[in-house]
Amino acid sequence: MTTPVSPPLRAAYEPEAFRATAHALMDQLADYLKAALGGGALPVLPWAPPAVN
Repeated sequence: MTTPVSPPLRAAYEPEAFRATAHALMDQLADYLKAALGGGALPVLPWAPPAVN
């Protein structure tokens, strides 16, 4: 027997919204990889001294 899924939870995990977000993330990662392979200096995070972090 399955437990019913609440409407807010169903909306948060709507398959087409998930698919669109995943595609946008892959596009962003591919653009970053293209720039990195092009020789650009692309830090993952900006540097800050340990006291700031």
